[in-house]
Amino acid sequence: MTPRRTLAILVCLPLIQAAPAQKSKSIEKEEIAKWANQMNECPDNAPPYFYRLDYFDFKGDGTRQAIVVASTCMTGTGGPDIHSVLARDSDGELVELKIPDADPKTCDNLFGNRNYDLSVEDGLLIATFGDDSDRGTPLTIKYKWNGKEFAIVSIQKTGIFPTSYDCAEATGEVERAICHVESLANLDVQLNALCDYSPA
Repeated sequence: MTPRRTLAILVCLPLIQAAPAQKSKSIEKEEIAKWANQMNECPDNAPPYFYRLDYFDFKGDGTRQAIVVASTCMTGTGGPDIHSVLARDSDGELVELKIPDADPKTCDNLFGNRNYDLSVEDGLLIATFGDDSDRGTPLTIKYKWNGKEFAIVSIQKTGIFPTSYDCAEATGEVERAICHVESLANLDVQLNALCDYSPA
């Protein structure tokens, strides 16, 4: 090998090593639809209905993950059955990033047809829960990516409102709903006052 050729190789070698790592390709809606159908064994001609499809770089590596809330052929009348954050693994395949479930007691103020949405706020993944009750957002859980999975950083929920009975002793869902829904708690107190009223 001539000295000139050797010199050319040595000059080019640092440039090759300094080349930036190739970013993974973006996650497209059609690809997500195919993944969702495979996960739920749905036919290809029944694409999921997307309530939300947003993108955010939770990992901070320059790639964006997909925030997906969707209904598949398995949904029925219960609302979306997919609440996921999708990323690519080292082989380029779609994978779900782990979102841990909260303690079941966290959801004790939800009733009827419970469902939730996923969004991003200040770099956090936000799960906002709702139900059939006439109220705003009874439960909000915020998650932060810790390098391996999403971890719960805060939980905000409606409190227990004054009723005619001790809510700590509430047993059935109706009694618990009255404790956690302000309009129902107020009606319970008013009804109790009427029942206790006895004209002189």
